[in-house]
Amino acid sequence: MSNQKEAYQSQLSMELQELRITKQKEINGLENEVSRQKLANESLTEKHQKKLTWLQTIHEGELLQRDTLLNEVDFLLGKVRKQKEDINDYVKLDMFFFWRIEEMPNPHIIFRFRVFNKSIFDVTLENEIGGYIEFRREILQGGKLFYGEPEKIKSSGHNWFSFKYRLKSEELAFFSNYEEVLENDFDISNLILTVKSSDKSPKFTSKQIRIERHSKVWNYKEYEKAIEPFSHI
Repeated sequence: MSNQKEAYQSQLSMELQELRITKQKEINGLENEVSRQKLANESLTEKHQKKLTWLQTIHEGELLQRDTLLNEVDFLLGKVRKQKEDINDYVKLDMFFFWRIEEMPNPHIIFRFRVFNKSIFDVTLENEIGGYIEFRREILQGGKLFYGEPEKIKSSGHNWFSFKYRLKSEELAFFSNYEEVLENDFDISNLILTVKSSDKSPKFTSKQIRIERHSKVWNYKEYEKAIEPFSHI
């Protein structure tokens, strides 16, 4: 009886040891899995952190780019507003010419002039010419008419314009020898030329082009002679 009991206890002890070994393996396996998952999570967290940092960098770059763009837009809008309000500071009469006198069918003088447009807008001129021109201190009171509709002057460009200035018969007598008309014989400071917005260009209030007193009126024939040697260049 004693021997059977000892044998049973021995068998039970062996089974218990095997169970402990089996369970320890399971525990070790679980611990290894936990460690592996922990490493995987740390790696995943690191990847997520890198991605988050990358996204934050992109976002900050986009914010900086947007701020820069907004500053540029504010600058341009300010420039647009200023030029709209003071367009005649940017559109200038450059050169004004006495060209010739035609007596038939109705006596008139032909004048030519060039306008520079330093604004950011495309502009043109009002079809109506106001004011008057003086010749040797005599006011010429005839009507004034452009040759055709005034053309567009592109931004940062220039254009030429020609117009007829009607002469009364008594005014024509002033020019009995107009071949000798001198540049200083004319005063155009009271002539009114008006700049306006061109079609498809932002609209602004039309304004009178500033014409300085004692602005020189050149002889166009002399001008043609002066530039003729360079016409082939």
